[in-house]
This record gives sequence, structure tokens and C-alpha cells, in this order.
Amino acid sequence: MQMTCRSFAPHWDAVASHCAPLYSFFKFIFFFFVDLICYIKVIGTEDLTNDLYKMRFLEGIYRRYGHFVAIHPIPFLLLPVLTTFFSTVGLFRFHIDDDIWNIYSPINGLSRAEEKALERFEYASGVHHYRLQILVNRKDGGNLMNDNNTDKILKMERFIANNITINDGYNSFTYLNICGVYCNDSNEIVLTFIKIAINMNGRSSSSLAFTFPKARIFEKYIFMGYSVGELHYSKQDRTVVDGFKLFILHFMVDLNLPQGKRIAKNFESQLRTLLVLATYESEDLEYALFSRDREIEEQQQITLAALPFLGVTALMLVAFMVISLTDFPFRNSQHIEAIFAVLSPVMALVTSWGILWGAGLPFSNILTVVPFLVITIGVDDAFLILAAWRHSNPASNLETRIGETLTHSGTSVTVTSLTDVLCFMVGLFSNLPVVRLFCIYTSVAIMIDFIYQITFFIAFVAFTGRQKVNHPNEKALYSKQNLKSRNILDGLWSKIEQKDSHKLYSVDVSITKYCLSGDNSLSLKMIRKTSKKSEIILHKFINILHLSFTKFIVVAAFITHIIVVSYLCTKVNTDFDMGNLYMENSSMNAISRQLQRFTLSEAFVVNFALYPMPNFADVFIRNKFDRLIEELETIPKFGMGPDGTVLWTRDFADAVAFWDDESNFWRQDKLLSTFREYEIEEKFITTEKRADGVEVISGFFWSITYRNMNNFLDVQELMQQRRSIISKYAKFFNVSSHHPLEKVPTESAASAATNFIQTAFSAVVLMSAVVYFFITDVSAVVAVVISILSICFGALAYLHLWNVRLDAISLISLLMSIGFSVDYSAHICYHYLTQKVVQYSDNKKSEEHSHQPISIIVGSDANVKDLSILPSINNSNHCNKSSNIDTRARFLVTFKSVGWPVIQSGLSTLVGILPMVMVKAYVVAVFWKTIILLIVLGIIHALILLPNSNSFKLFELRGSGSVSIYCVQIVASHFRFRKMLLPILNEAKKLFLSEPTLLDVEVPCVVIGDIHGQYEDLHRIFSVLGAGRKSGAVKRRFVFLGDYVDRGMNSLETICCLLAHKLMFPKMFNMLRGNHESSDINQTYGFQLELERRFPANNEGLTLWNAFNELFACLPLAAIIHNKILCIHGGIGPELKCLNDIRKIKRPILDPTELPLACSLLWSDPMLDLKGFIKNSIRGAGYFFGEDTVIACCEQLNIDLIVRAHQMIMNGYGFFCKRRLVSVFSAPRYLLSKNNKCAILQVEKDLRVGFILLCPVTPETQGKYLSIT
Repeated sequence: MQMTCRSFAPHWDAVASHCAPLYSFFKFIFFFFVDLICYIKVIGTEDLTNDLYKMRFLEGIYRRYGHFVAIHPIPFLLLPVLTTFFSTVGLFRFHIDDDIWNIYSPINGLSRAEEKALERFEYASGVHHYRLQILVNRKDGGNLMNDNNTDKILKMERFIANNITINDGYNSFTYLNICGVYCNDSNEIVLTFIKIAINMNGRSSSSLAFTFPKARIFEKYIFMGYSVGELHYSKQDRTVVDGFKLFILHFMVDLNLPQGKRIAKNFESQLRTLLVLATYESEDLEYALFSRDREIEEQQQITLAALPFLGVTALMLVAFMVISLTDFPFRNSQHIEAIFAVLSPVMALVTSWGILWGAGLPFSNILTVVPFLVITIGVDDAFLILAAWRHSNPASNLETRIGETLTHSGTSVTVTSLTDVLCFMVGLFSNLPVVRLFCIYTSVAIMIDFIYQITFFIAFVAFTGRQKVNHPNEKALYSKQNLKSRNILDGLWSKIEQKDSHKLYSVDVSITKYCLSGDNSLSLKMIRKTSKKSEIILHKFINILHLSFTKFIVVAAFITHIIVVSYLCTKVNTDFDMGNLYMENSSMNAISRQLQRFTLSEAFVVNFALYPMPNFADVFIRNKFDRLIEELETIPKFGMGPDGTVLWTRDFADAVAFWDDESNFWRQDKLLSTFREYEIEEKFITTEKRADGVEVISGFFWSITYRNMNNFLDVQELMQQRRSIISKYAKFFNVSSHHPLEKVPTESAASAATNFIQTAFSAVVLMSAVVYFFITDVSAVVAVVISILSICFGALAYLHLWNVRLDAISLISLLMSIGFSVDYSAHICYHYLTQKVVQYSDNKKSEEHSHQPISIIVGSDANVKDLSILPSINNSNHCNKSSNIDTRARFLVTFKSVGWPVIQSGLSTLVGILPMVMVKAYVVAVFWKTIILLIVLGIIHALILLPNSNSFKLFELRGSGSVSIYCVQIVASHFRFRKMLLPILNEAKKLFLSEPTLLDVEVPCVVIGDIHGQYEDLHRIFSVLGAGRKSGAVKRRFVFLGDYVDRGMNSLETICCLLAHKLMFPKMFNMLRGNHESSDINQTYGFQLELERRFPANNEGLTLWNAFNELFACLPLAAIIHNKILCIHGGIGPELKCLNDIRKIKRPILDPTELPLACSLLWSDPMLDLKGFIKNSIRGAGYFFGEDTVIACCEQLNIDLIVRAHQMIMNGYGFFCKRRLVSVFSAPRYLLSKNNKCAILQVEKDLRVGFILLCPVTPETQGKYLSIT
């Protein structure tokens, strides 16, 4: 027999007395790797019986880790503190990046490439200049087009240009010294023209016309598109402007100058002072400055406004925790822990920011909410940890209690923290830098917070817990019991460390639910008293949830929710408002909105760049270019025609049209000289020298003004149409077009929906994988996926009703919602699915019975104690109700464990984000609105929808014993057999005939012997193997050796259950034929009688019996496991020479006794002291065979082992012929008169064989099993 991994644990006693701390540490490390090796081994073997072990792997690690921390808390307190202290060095590298034109722009956006293409044209891009815009309005909102206002604006412009002295710390300048390529574009020219136009009284003449965006004076044009807005047109001529309410003064600072940035800052500082004073002194005009630095400063005001509330959040959370963690007697309260529960995430914040700032990452105002998130998440985890401490056994020593605390909270906190971190890490693949930045900060902070929770905070809980455990009153309460009893885990350690131990005693126990029974044990009621009132409330709540009316209401509400959410998601607004980037009371709101309104509706000036220069000497190329321009300037809805286009080639064409040979002037070597001859502004072109030294035009830009756009969705439409037109001419011209507002926010907003869908899909897949890895249950994965989709899209839909748009800001919130949406559901799913099944009953007797101990004894012999597991189902009434009872009981335990902590977490999060409501900024409002929705939706999903749904039942239907009862009961009783059973048999028959007579089975797998209609024991087998989930059935292969019917009371349920599994998992469930799967046998031994009794009407029972026997005739006869282990029901015969002999047997076989080899495989038996074969005179069919025939058969077939059933064996299994043949019997207490055990054979990946033994169900051994590996 094989021993488990831990049987090789060394003896440490000699070392322990000399070096206890080092001993504890190495013991923890050693058993960590032992657990890890066993876990890898479990994964490698895909052993269904170890599925529970896989789920408990982290719990075991956390239990040992908790022991270690409790013994040595000081290092775990000091190391996080020192790490936090040293990480503060990185805080000195703090710097800010709030450049919205960079961090909000998609990395892969086409606008970035278009902007880059225009950089060669400095005038168009201004990439090396700093722009300052002064918005001039009348204080009464009136018309500025009058002499008085124009004179004042002109006076202000001249004062700024000529009188302000700008200093860089070394030299002094005036504006004309720093304006670079823009010096020729004087605001004064525009204002002078307006003064002349005022005298025209809204009329035009042949020499002057105030049209927009190009005004004409004589033969020259003045571009007004950047300068005047909110226009009013003359009634006499609708193309002539006779009034405007907005005038914009433009000032540009050349950043290429030495100390250019310092010059720009000094100039802007003086302008701010001047404009405030001018606005104050002016009777009718107000001046407002708009610049990039001012945008950034106003965004930083959000951070400055929010930071004071972070302290308020910490205080409110401490107060909330102090109140909610108050207990009586007062010494049991956890007030000090409440303070450190807030301190731990604060330390994590400092550490993460120190690391990230030290690594050079910038800070942005969008990160203002990160501290609030991390603190609330840390407090949520702390609630779970403290709840687990309260539920631990107060009679145990500190090490055990901390181990229990981490056992019950560590895995849950790990799952939710990991899902949060991974979910935010999904955001790292977003194409928005601001989203990436937020996700980096948040994921690192949450990860460090998790580390601090399981080190610093748990160490502090251990530190304070020691004071409570050592309290005199606490000792007096439990001292008498402790003298008589030791904790389960202490007992385990003492047995492991026994010097002469040759067996391993391992315990799989939930301390909060079970304790040792007997006189020397501590009553569970003494361990932890539960308020009767809260118990009654929980019972009533669970009962209400299971009412049919409640289920109907919940399902109807959920369907309504889905319909409403689906509709609202189609109405979500993806537009962007520039004012959302600032505080609500910021003066920049009015400025940015006025500029946005002016730009979109009146003067959306798009610059186009052409590079390299095409051959304009070719008439065809010129015509194509003219056609391109015509299409661009006449885009429907937005185009202004030729009046909105500033293009030097048109002026040039008009000038050279006077000459006959027009094409000659377009030649590359003459174009530049002619261009300069006609005194066209060189700001439109770039030049380069050819190889022969001739300077030529290498490229040029032009601008087209668009209008009539109401929002950035219209800008997106214009941008798409424009790009479509340009792409049509891509083979002739390399044209790029760009407007700053297309980069941000147009393209940014346009990518938000795609980002959300991609991120949500990726996160759903990732979250599902993580949850499945830790919980290993498909029903949990489905529940999590439903929760994520419902909550995320619900948040998106309801945020729409709350005036939140889908933009880069809300995208971050929605990304956060994906991570948070899984938390509450994951807690409930994990604790529900990891609960042991207990009897749900209100009577005292049943309650006490449910607290039997759980343990497994592993050893090399069969002389072991019987130890109990959960009560088995022993009557049909219980069988009919087991699913419902199991569900209610598990939810009762789940709600006791995490129900209140989940509510506490939600409430603490609400308390934590409450101060954010006071920060009047859209950026912050989006987050607290999102969090409120997440908490409400998350708690409803976790505490109402999941318990009310049948999701667990539906998926446990595929493998769980308890739910298989439910499944088979429905199939066998609630539906008419012709409509349900016969179709199932027909499908199964087709499936069996599609398989070979000799099945090929890979390892790992389990082999089950005779069942004989003992359905309740089949249920016990599935329970022990952990086959209660689809995941288990998929991962584990089963080989059943036949004899499914007869003898027992529930042959119909047994065969229906197995057929259901076979149809759902055809590759994993392998069913062989036994001798009782023949009509002449099951007619005699009970199956026919059972069917006729169950289906008495219209001869249905007989019809069904015939259908089953037709099915049995199609069953395979043997299986070969990994080409080395032959599985058959009966035995071997002289006809078997090679495996192909079995493969050649054709099916269906109505009477196997007519085929010699088939008869031997189903009927033969081994016999001691026999050589060769003799007829089986006892059974009347098949042979008796001796050891020599087994050895010869194994050599002939090149196999190592024969596994068969067919015979009842008291110990469940028995070897023959020096372990070359083993008989397995899986029907315990056979015929209700034997006291035989049930055996399950396990074949591991390396072909090692082990057994699990189940005790027979008797009044004395009710619910007991033992495992021998």
C-alpha cells in the first residue's frame, strides 16, 4: 500500500527544544512544500477524490502559516513597518502628469499619427510653441462689435504686446521677442479690420467684406476663424457678420528659445495678474485666460480638494468598525484591531506610492480615488479576518485560533484580492494611458494591501489575541474543559510527531462546525454561542428565499433588471464634456465650455498636411487634388464649401492662369521661385534641397473650417468621413489631417465603448478562471459570470440614468466594477461550496447529530478505527428532500460565516466613500456613484439572487450525489416514462454501440465494482470522491465494472443516474457489462419486479424492462487502462489469447452465455489451489481459473494487473495471484445482511493503485467511512 506524502515527515523533537523559532519556521516551510507537492500531485493525477483537497490546499497552507505567525508575530509587524518607512524615499520623486492631451489619448489612435505628421509644419501644429488664449466677453453677454469695446480690446492687446516685460531670470523680453513664427499673425490686424468693418454697418463692398471664417480686404484674406465667435449675421447679407459676442486674443511663446518654458511661465503669470485686474476695473468687459498649464492646475484642484476628506474617511471607517465590532463582555470587542484595520491599507498606500514614484511613474488627478478604494478594500478584508477570529474556537490556544482564522478567511481574501488585482491588470492592456496608469496604481496598492493584511494585520490580531486568550476570565471559562480535551489540530500534530508512528492521521475538518465527540470533548455550543434571535432571523430569511412565491418574485425582478439594463445600455451617451475635467465651481468650466461650443458649432479648423510633394506639373495630379479638396470642403452637414478653405495652391493657380503655359510654373524646380515671387506666405510650406542643390517645396499644409457640430459624436462622424475621403486618394497623395479635439476627447470617447467591451470580456474570462482554480466548481463560475455581467452592465445602465457618460473617466469606474462585482458573489460561492453537508433541522437531536467529527485514517493495514463523515441518506423520504435540505443548511452556515461580514463590508465601503460626495467634481462623482451601485447590486446578487437561484443545484446535477437524487427522482417519477426514460435509453444505446467492445481508458481514473441497486451508497461514493461538481466529473475518469441492477432497492435510480452521467460525460464515464445486465438474471433477482411495481399501468414496467435489456446488450465488455490494467466484470477464460479477441466481439449480445469469451468475461471466478481452467459449476456459466492462468494471461496480453468485480468481499477488495489480480466490490452491507465494506480502486497517473473503503451503513456506523490509500 502506498503512503501519503506526509508520512515521510521527519522527526523534529530534538531540534525543537534548542531552537524553537527556527524549528517553527522550517516546519512551516517544510509542510508548505509538502502541501505543494501533494497539490501538484493531485493536479497531475486529476484525482476526483482529492478534489476537496485541491479546494483546501490554500486553507492548509494558511492554517500552518497562522500557527507560525501566532508564535512569532513581531517580525510580521516590523517588516511591513520598515518596508513602508524605506519606501518613503520614493515619495521624493513625486511628479504630476495631468496633460489630458496625452494621458486621455488612445495609444494606438490614428490621431496621434496624424498629429505627428503635422509636426513638420510648425505653424499648423504649434508643437514648439506655448499657446495662451484670452477670451473677451461683455459682462452683460452683449455684442462686442462696437468701437468702444474694440478699442478697449485693441488697447489691451497692444499693452500686452509692447509693455509687458517678460523675464527668464537672466534677460528681459517683450512679446515680439518671443512669439516665434507667429509674430506676423498679429491680433492687431484682426482688430483693425473689425474697426473698419464696424463702419460698414453689416454691408460688404468690392474692397471689404466681413465674412467668416475668411474676411476679405481688397485682394487679401484675413482668417477670422480663430478670433471671433458667437456670431450674428446681417439681415441684408446672410454671409456678412455684423456682430459677435466672443473675441479671442492669441499669444504664442517660442519654446525653442533658451529658457523657453521659464519665459512662458513668467509671461502667463503676468497675464493672469493683468487680466484679473483688467476685469475688475472694466465696466463692461471681462477677460479669461485659457492655457494648458491652467487646465492642469484646475485638474489638480480635484486632488487638493479630495485629500482632506481622506482623513475623514479613515476616521469614519474607524468609528464604524469600532461600533460594529463592539461585543459583550467588553473585552471581546475588537476596537484596537479596528484602528489597525485602517492603518494597514494606509501603510500599503504609502508603500505602493513610494515604489511607483520611485520607479518614475507620474501622479494624475484621476488617481485621487485610489486611496479611498484601497482603504475600503482593506477594511473589507479586515472584517472577514476579524469575523473568522470571532468564529474560531475560544477554548483553543492562540496558535490554533490564528490558524483557524486564516483557514476560514485567508482563501476568501486571497480569491477576492487576486480577482481585484487581475481585473485591474486587465486594464493594462487598454489603449488609454490614463486607464493604464490608474490600473497600475490600483493593482499594486491592492496587492501590497493584501500582503500587509496577511502579515501585519494578522500579526497584530495575534498580538492582541494573546492578551485576550490569557485573560483570567477566559482561562477560567475553559480551563476545566482544556484539562480533559485537546484541540483537534493539536492532537493531529502530536500523532504526526510520535517517534514510532507508522501511520498518518490527517484531519479534514471545519473547526467552526465540528469538534471531537465524546466525554472528553468540548461542546460546540460552549465553543461559540450564536444569538437565538439572529439564528431565528437567518432561518426565516432562508426559508423565505426558498418559497416558490419568493423565487418567482426574484426571478421576475432579475428578468426585469436584465431587460431594463439591456435597453438602457443602448441609450448610453458616449459624448464628452470638457467641463467634466474640473471642479464644478471652477472658472475653467465656463471657459472650456464656451471654447468647446464656439469650436464645434462655428470654427472647427482642421489642418491638412501633404508630404511628400506630388508632381503638380502633371495636370491629372492637379485635377485629382482639386477633386480631393472639393470633397473635403463639402462634407454633408459640416462643410462650408470653398469659403472655409485656406489653400495657397488656389491663389497660386489664379496667379499663373494669366500665362499660357501654366504647367511650366508647377514644375518642381520652378514652383518655389514662383511661389516667392508672388509673395505667398511661406508658413504654409516646407522646403528641402535636392541632390543637385536646388531648393524645392517638399510639402505643404492647408486648413478647412467646419461647423454645425453639437457634440463630439458629430466630431467623430466628421472625422470618419474625412478619413474615408482621404483614403480614397491615398494612392495619389499622402495626406494627414488633424484637429486637437479629435485626439482628446473625440477618439478617446470613441474608444471607450470598445475598451469596455474588450475589458469586460477579458475580465470575465480571467475571473472565471481564477474562481474555478480556487473553488473548482462550475456552478460557482457560472454564478460569478452572471454576477459580473449583470452588475457591470447594470452599473453602466444605471449610471446613464445618473447622468454619467461612457468616457475615459467612467471607463475606469466600470473597470473597477468588474473587479468589485465578483467579490461578494465569490465570498458566498466559496463558503457555500466548501461547506460540509449538514442536516438542516430545527430539532435538537438533528442539530447535535450534524456535529459529528470528520477524519480520515490512512495506513497500510485494515485494522483501523471507523471515523465518521456526514450522515448518509438512509430513507426514501430523506432521499427525496436531500437536495433542498442540503442547500438550506449550507446557506445557513454560509450566512453565519460571511453574511454579516459581507454586509459590514458593503456598509464600510459606503462609509468610506461618503466623504467623496463632498468633492464637487465629475471625476470623483463617477466613482462614488459607481461604488454605491456596485454595493447595492453586489449585495442583492450575493444574498438574494444566488441563494434564491437553482444555479448550484442545476450544475451539481451533473455529478453530485445529493442532486443526482433530485435528478433521477424527476426522471424516474415525475415524468411519464415514454416521454423521458425511453428517449434516454435510446440515446444511451446509440452511444454504447459507438464505443468499442474493449474500451481504452487513460489515467488517472477510479474503478467501481458491483453497485446492485444500492443508490444511496452510489451517492456516498460520489460524495467521498468529490464528484459533486461538473468539474470533478470532467477531470476524473470512471470505470464501472457492471452489476448495476438487482438485489438492491433502487435499481432504477442507480442505472438512470449512471446513464445520465454517461450521456453528459461520455468520455469520462465508462460502463462495462456485468452478468446481471442480462434478461434471464435480472428477471429473477429483482429488476423486472421493481419496474413492474413502479410502472404498473398499461404494462409499462414490462416494456421498460425490455428496453433496458436491449440497452444492456450494447454495453462494452472490458476496458484496458493505459494498456496495462485490464478491467472486466467476471474473469478470464481459455478463449482469451490477445486483446483483439475482445475487440472482435460484436454487439448487441442478448445472451452472453452463447459466446464463450463473453461468457467468461462476465461469469468466471478465481480459485485458490487450482491450475488451469475448470467449469464454474457453482454459477453454471464461465470458468474457475487458477493463479497460473492469471500469470500466463498477463504475460500473453502484456499487462500488469487484472481488475474484476463479481464477488462480495468483506473488506471491499481482495488480491489474488501475488497481486496480479484484484477483486473490487462496491455494494456495502450487501443484501442488508452482510457487514462488508465498499471499495473504490484508484489508479494514479504513474499507475500506482490505491483504495478508498466505505463502512457499511448500519445504525452503529451511520455516516462513517475510512480511506486506505
